[in-house]
Amino acid sequence: MSRSLDVSMSTPAPLARFGDLLLLELLDGFGALQTFRASDPEGRLVRVRGVRAASIDDPALLEAFAERVALAQSLALPQLEAPIRHALTPVPHVVLDLATGAELGQALAAREGEPMPPEAVVEIGLAVVRALAAIHARGATHGAVSPESVFITGAGDARLTDLGLGLLAQQVGGSAPSS
Repeated sequence: MSRSLDVSMSTPAPLARFGDLLLLELLDGFGALQTFRASDPEGRLVRVRGVRAASIDDPALLEAFAERVALAQSLALPQLEAPIRHALTPVPHVVLDLATGAELGQALAAREGEPMPPEAVVEIGLAVVRALAAIHARGATHGAVSPESVFITGAGDARLTDLGLGLLAQQVGGSAPSS
């Protein structure tokens, strides 16, 4: 297995092999983490979120990453994105389902100003509240709830994603590019 997940943003697909995964596309690569669209040995599309080589020796980041992954694994809720598997060595990473659908922000933008039906708003809100209640019951916080961390599946169900890993990467390992 490669000791690094670092791949240039301009590298054409397929990008690289990472253990038994084929990295297909870099989805984001700011801060201390990178996220890829990948294919597993069964041909399933997955997301791989891992620590960049430049941050791999940061003990605070590695500890916080391990805590977030363990928390996500311990919360088996349909309203919360669950890891398929993870490893802390040699490269800390988590493999997540690559569900079809869109982030809430994208789903709202696609509506081109048309309001979402009230029933859908209530269902999305309840899903987020249920996920947050479970996280808070464990004495933790999400840390980065936003339209980008709420995913609407192709079936219309809402899932809270990321468990604050993006915010963690900014706080501990670097900062996001300004936009």
